[in-house]
Amino acid sequence: MSTTNGNVYKRVFKSAPIGFFRSMPQGRLIEVNDAFAQMLGYNSPDELVEMVGNIGNDLYFDPKFRTKILDELSRKEGLKVFETAFKKRNGQAIDVRIMVSSRYNESLQQEVLEGTIENISQRKQEQEALIKSKNYLSSLVSAMHDLVFIIDKDGKYEYIAPTRPELLISPDDDLTGRNLSDFFNPELVGKFLSSFNQCLQENTTHSIEYPLQLDGKDLWFEAKISPLTKTSVIIVTRDITDRVHTQKINQAMLNVAKAVSITEEMEELFDLIRQEISTFIDTRNFFLALFDSETNSLSLPYFRDENDSFDRFPAEKTLSSLVIEQKQSLLLRHKEIMRLVEEQKISVVGTIAKVWLGIPLMVEGEVLGVMVVQNYEHDQNITEEHKRVLETISPQISLSIKRKHYESLLKASEKELRISNETKDRFFNIIAHDLKNPFNAIIGFSSLLTEEWNEFDEDDKISMITSIRSSSESAYELLLNLLEWSRLRVGKISYEPEFIDYTSLIRLNLSLLKSAAEKKNIKLQNIGVCHKMVYADPNMIKTVILNLVTNAIKFTPINGTISIECEQRTDIPGMVVLAIKDNGVGIPESELVQLFSLSKPTSTAGTDGETGTGLGLVLCREFIEKNKGKIWAESHQNSMEQNPGTTFYIALPVRPM
Repeated sequence: MSTTNGNVYKRVFKSAPIGFFRSMPQGRLIEVNDAFAQMLGYNSPDELVEMVGNIGNDLYFDPKFRTKILDELSRKEGLKVFETAFKKRNGQAIDVRIMVSSRYNESLQQEVLEGTIENISQRKQEQEALIKSKNYLSSLVSAMHDLVFIIDKDGKYEYIAPTRPELLISPDDDLTGRNLSDFFNPELVGKFLSSFNQCLQENTTHSIEYPLQLDGKDLWFEAKISPLTKTSVIIVTRDITDRVHTQKINQAMLNVAKAVSITEEMEELFDLIRQEISTFIDTRNFFLALFDSETNSLSLPYFRDENDSFDRFPAEKTLSSLVIEQKQSLLLRHKEIMRLVEEQKISVVGTIAKVWLGIPLMVEGEVLGVMVVQNYEHDQNITEEHKRVLETISPQISLSIKRKHYESLLKASEKELRISNETKDRFFNIIAHDLKNPFNAIIGFSSLLTEEWNEFDEDDKISMITSIRSSSESAYELLLNLLEWSRLRVGKISYEPEFIDYTSLIRLNLSLLKSAAEKKNIKLQNIGVCHKMVYADPNMIKTVILNLVTNAIKFTPINGTISIECEQRTDIPGMVVLAIKDNGVGIPESELVQLFSLSKPTSTAGTDGETGTGLGLVLCREFIEKNKGKIWAESHQNSMEQNPGTTFYIALPVRPM
């Protein structure tokens, strides 16, 4: 090396900003520069060489480093780069990066080691801080219960945090680089992109809620969207399914509670309950069964089903009875239901479902009934989650049903009271008016006959005596009806049904009215024989037939015909229908509607001037209804026929109902 080059080398060696050193292969220091000395806290290079002497002499924190470094330094092949820890003069530790190589030194006539030492403590600290920060952030993200995404303004996934993989619509490696439109419907994608655009333009955070189905479960999420860069946003998405369900449950309970006051009938309340429940579960097959402890039966005031139709079934050995007995909810699959059938714990009632859920309806420990949802197609359509939801809202449903029941009873009581008042008014009106009229005629004509007997000829006398007799008969008929009606109202007439021979009862009544019909030369025809017995109270039915045939005689003209026919009709199953038809004047359609009403009873003079109050028809209706039957009338007075007549129908059951 020339003198000039040597001088340059020495100046660079001495004044370089990084540490330089030269040592023997065994580690003894030959020369160091100022930067090396300052790095280790020495005043000059000579002081460092003199005090330390050997590169392996206590410059390292751990003896194992000394051995390793000296071993590295003793090797002659190529440039070696490694990091280790040095100790400064004051004992402070620093991290250094060493680059060293072997070179032949002509003045020393042997191989020497030459290299650089760089203080990398700050960089090490920064790297460790960065690693720590990354680890902390990673731990923080991993501990989050939210999903974190970075998505560009066009909807492409740029980053998915490893937080809740079970809530991802697809694995994260499948999402990255793909677009929202690959996984969501256009409406939801449009909602997201609109929020992205607004968020980036206004530099504000936006929030949207959206539903999503994962693994067959309906979930709800809330997404908080914040600007990240000019072209991307960060989204923190939280599962809010429980919150939404709670809100829905609370709203459903509130709506059910309100329904008591806004619905008129129980049927309306039940339908609203079904509508509210349908927000949680498929209610195509849904019914409410109310338990009657006195009859030990279940009535079905509300029944919606794709396969079956019931209005009542026994409260024993059914799935519903198990719920009532145990006072606990039951969720059963088809296999479990069949096992109960095989064990004879229940009987088969209707179509067996794929899955059946029954929830007891209870108020203060009292079982009102059971609420049932079932599915005939898929056994997973009703789950434990549905069971928990319905159990949560069932107390409110039970309370609402009981309140509505009490309200219905109150309305029924008010109606009965109103009818009772109307009945009382009508009763007094009949006594004051209708009963007074025939006695006026009786008293008037009898007075004339008593006081002026000789003033009248024989025809006048016979006419007045006939009027007295007619008025007496009318008053007697009215008194009989009043007596029967009042006895029925106060419960003095006992209802004692039995199987009776309809044909014999009809013949008996016709024989009693034969003389009244003969006075108007009316023909009574008994068409057909009833081959069926009916189940009814014979005394009540006798009164009904007497009243109806008497009415027919009253409104049938002289030489008319009254026919009585007994038949079984397919449109009224389980009953025998009796038709009493006359060819009289008929009844206007406007009066047919209120023919059996006490509030406006219809009374028209007969074809021979016969009078009446309409009370007999009211009594007939009440007697027939007491016997679980039906009564109605048909007439065509508005037709072109001169005497269209009227037909009265009574239907009575053939067996106990």
